[in-house]
Amino acid sequence: MNSSKVQTNSFLIAISSLILIACSNLHGQQEENEPENTPTDTTKTSSEGVEFFHGTFEDALAYAAQTEKLVFVYAYDYSGRGANIVMEDAVFPLPNIGKYINERFVSVKFDLNDEELNGSAIATRYKFSIPPTFLILDSEGREVGRAQDRYGALPNQFLSMISRVLGESSSTIDEMQAKYDSGERSSEFVQEFLMQAIVERALLNIDSEENTQVWFEESAKYRNIARGYFASKSHSELINEIDAHLVMYYWDGMPRGDALVEFVMDHFEEFLAVSSVSSLTQFTLFATWSAAGAAAQAGDENYSEYIDALEDYPLNKAVEYVRHRFPSSNFLPDRMKADFKPIFLAGKQDWDGYYDLYKKKLEEGADDTLGTELIWAMIQLSSSDNVKHHDLAIELGQRGFEKDKNDPYTAATYIQYLVILEKPDEAKRVAEEYRLRLSESEADEANLTIFNESTEMFLNESN
Repeated sequence: MNSSKVQTNSFLIAISSLILIACSNLHGQQEENEPENTPTDTTKTSSEGVEFFHGTFEDALAYAAQTEKLVFVYAYDYSGRGANIVMEDAVFPLPNIGKYINERFVSVKFDLNDEELNGSAIATRYKFSIPPTFLILDSEGREVGRAQDRYGALPNQFLSMISRVLGESSSTIDEMQAKYDSGERSSEFVQEFLMQAIVERALLNIDSEENTQVWFEESAKYRNIARGYFASKSHSELINEIDAHLVMYYWDGMPRGDALVEFVMDHFEEFLAVSSVSSLTQFTLFATWSAAGAAAQAGDENYSEYIDALEDYPLNKAVEYVRHRFPSSNFLPDRMKADFKPIFLAGKQDWDGYYDLYKKKLEEGADDTLGTELIWAMIQLSSSDNVKHHDLAIELGQRGFEKDKNDPYTAATYIQYLVILEKPDEAKRVAEEYRLRLSESEADEANLTIFNESTEMFLNESN
């Protein structure tokens, strides 16, 4: 095997990272106790909060034309973690939010992974993939604007996002940035600056390639500003609604072991009193996930201790909340342990243990194993020098490819590793098979473009 290809190909690393993102977002499933769109019902739900239209997307557009309103589209997924949980529990049910949205819009929602309601087709049509996305459309389906809230806004921030899209309000971020650059550091000012930045970042379309780098640069910039702001106060001074929200937003993803994260964990009940349970749950579980994942990746067998801590009071409140709302969430302790075990084995470079784990999965049918996980296992086993491990890696890739028949990233990565494992003829055969699978639909045309761009270099190298 040409090991230099594995070590030096940054393009392949990027594709592999996309697979990891897919794995983290597709585990959770919508449960029976969650609201659903009902295609046969073209009425509206009635509540004090946001009223969501029940029916097809086309029906909603027609109803918007009839009522002379715009269309508000809420696109989400049920990964068991994310801003959609915060929005559904702490924002959409509020009467003032409902009044604002219901007066202006026919509101529809759909799961990005719901094929029955053409979730992926709508996402492809409007070119977005980051949940939750809020689209504003006219009754002809033309986009007026969008916002993407990856962390969960406060109610007034959500209203600011939508009013900005509609042109009902304007930005003050440039003036605030100028003040900050000139040396303004009062606590009140920096707090407001960070709050306004949340709205600005939500309005930056990160599904657009030209904005991706800007988004990451701004992430680093505002996290540094937040770091300075948090350091200017004692941790106990941060236990209030606004500062707690800033912590949940700007410190999201920081692992257990970080001083501020540990303070939040140690004062869970106090933060719960000034935060939504959904927001604090998200923060707690992702801090645990980040720490356990880093330890597992380093081959540290103590990774499970971070997960075990979730079973103790008061952090078990976060677990019980998710267990009730999303019983199949990949952020529950048992699921985290199962997901991190192969990462731990790979971190230790225990390829015999890794081989045994996935050999057993295949022998048991691997019915509950995602195609993306099997592809990722192929990637990992390809690092072994054992030919027997390579044979299983190819089998894992083939099974993953069959599970995700039309996914361009799955197919591309499978083909790339067939080339790396010196199976160029098989790689070409699989590439042709994938192309023949696709239809002439808009979604499949987009898939084909992604696939061709992702595999061109590898297939050319194999000639």
